[in-house]
Amino acid sequence: MSSHIWRYLDLSKLIYLVDNAALHFTRIVQFKDKFEGSYPIKNLEDWNERYPTVGDFSHWRKFVCVSCWYESENESAAMWELYSRDDQGVAICSTKDKLKKSFDGGSDDVHFDNVKYIDFIRDKGKIESPLDVSLYKRIEFGFEREFRGVLFEIPENDGFENGFPNYGSVEKQKGFPKDGQGKAVKPEVLIEKLVVSPYAKPWYKKVVKDVLEKYKLSSVEVKESELAVDPVYPKQ
Repeated sequence: MSSHIWRYLDLSKLIYLVDNAALHFTRIVQFKDKFEGSYPIKNLEDWNERYPTVGDFSHWRKFVCVSCWYESENESAAMWELYSRDDQGVAICSTKDKLKKSFDGGSDDVHFDNVKYIDFIRDKGKIESPLDVSLYKRIEFGFEREFRGVLFEIPENDGFENGFPNYGSVEKQKGFPKDGQGKAVKPEVLIEKLVVSPYAKPWYKKVVKDVLEKYKLSSVEVKESELAVDPVYPKQ
């Protein structure tokens, strides 16, 4: 059975998805974590030896966009705290299989994998290509339990040197758009159900349902968060 995955977002991002029938992939240079797309220290020596003419590897981050999902069979209180802005968040509940099948036109250009969390100072990652770099994060972010869809473009090269492509001009190339890139999906395939933030006002659930109805997605189930359930105490 395919694992469940969750995408926590605000209403504007949900509207973008259903209005454009597109899933947004964020260029990793836009994330707050400045280590996104960087190399564990123990991997640097290997790469400096393998690609001596590559220049500044930080520019390769322009060629990677990701869609981030939280993998679990349950909601995450931490994810609600992080992404339920102004108490008006919503979570898309899907599965890995549904995500892969939802892309309109296929997902051959999307690489799917779980993020590996390691100590960037002491540990060495299994990194065979610049794409692999985007699948490693610092161990301090392990609570995210992230499953990623990755779009990766190979920069143009200036020929070969010592048997390896010379990517010395990477700095001058544009890569993906600064704000990321959308990829066509079928929302009715992607979305198994929507869960409303446990901090949302009572009227918010109706707003989410109205949005779905407008885009002919009224068959999608909208549920209240299990974290919003009142506690139960024993009675004497």
